Amino acid sequence: MWTLDKNEIYVNLSFSNTAYNEGYDSASEITILPVQIADRTIQLFAQYGLTEKITLQLKLPYKILVSEGDLAVFNSIEGNYLETGNLNYFGNIEAGALYKFVDDKPMVSISFFVETNTMDHNYLTGLQTGFNSFGFKPGAGVGWGFEKSWFHYYLGGELRTHNYSSAILSNLELGYKPVPYLYAAANLFVKRSLDAGGDCDCTNIYTSLYLNDQDYFAYALKAGFNIDKWGFNFSYNGAFSASNLPAEGIMTVGLQYKGNIINKPEDSYLITPKF
Repeated sequence: MWTLDKNEIYVNLSFSNTAYNEGYDSASEITILPVQIADRTIQLFAQYGLTEKITLQLKLPYKILVSEGDLAVFNSIEGNYLETGNLNYFGNIEAGALYKFVDDKPMVSISFFVETNTMDHNYLTGLQTGFNSFGFKPGAGVGWGFEKSWFHYYLGGELRTHNYSSAILSNLELGYKPVPYLYAAANLFVKRSLDAGGDCDCTNIYTSLYLNDQDYFAYALKAGFNIDKWGFNFSYNGAFSASNLPAEGIMTVGLQYKGNIINKPEDSYLITPKF
């Protein structure tokens, strides 16, 4: 994970959207859900270079969820009951810091983030805006930048409370910048649950929202362009395989700003790709 210069800020305001009626079950099989889910997220992502080596980071998501469908047949089965509805609330707010351990090629950084239990849920609809737990995420990253390209690898952990399973996280990014104001990147993500949790919010198995014991082998395709200190970016996230997750990709568009809060003549118009 890349760090910023001292007094430098990076802000990205994004909107994500997906709609689905299928989900990956615990055996990684795609199953049809009894409802259609519309999942929209507005997220503020911000970083601040506290020193030349330490960067502070914040993620502030707000979720807009809607479920629709005819549940007459589903609810006629003994033991089943679900309602349709909507739920708007914050997701899991995350804050932490990155420390640039080695400032060379390769760059090496370590990080630690805390994900708060700032969420809401409705057991009658199975809608949930985040994990019903706190998360603690230690990790380390290695990055190497070239004239027109870069790569980065991250390996970390996800330790969870409230009887959720912890997990191992991994991310590989390859990026290319043909001209100074345009870039594209591809990511591979892996999450492997340690299968040690027993949490069950029960009705969210019918919506595939923030289930316990998630696994995935996923990808993201990203691109963006910059004009001075401002930029526009978009991405598509999907999965090759997964368990306990929605079976649909996510489109995201974002507006970003990167600059130094203390103006310097050498401020660059280049914006390091971050999402």
